[in-house]
Amino acid sequence: MAEFVSLCVSRSGSQIAGDIIRDLTKQIFHTDSSHETIGIKNIAKFLSKLSKLSPKTVYSNISCLLGFFDCEAYLLRQSLIKILANTI
Repeated sequence: MAEFVSLCVSRSGSQIAGDIIRDLTKQIFHTDSSHETIGIKNIAKFLSKLSKLSPKTVYSNISCLLGFFDCEAYLLRQSLIKILANTI
């Protein structure tokens, strides 16, 4: 999925990636997803891989992701550190 989004970004701009990142963060913050470790793990992997493939796009949407530091799930906090490292 991250490869597909990265390909879309390279062909048509970063709008689709920004929409996906915003939708994922809304879904995590507006629902009680603390018990869904598999879903959170997949989101963390997706965002980490997307930040490797398209760091500029993730960097432009980093303000949406900074709320992960306040999340209960350590996987999201850990993935945010990886995302920041990949964008640097």
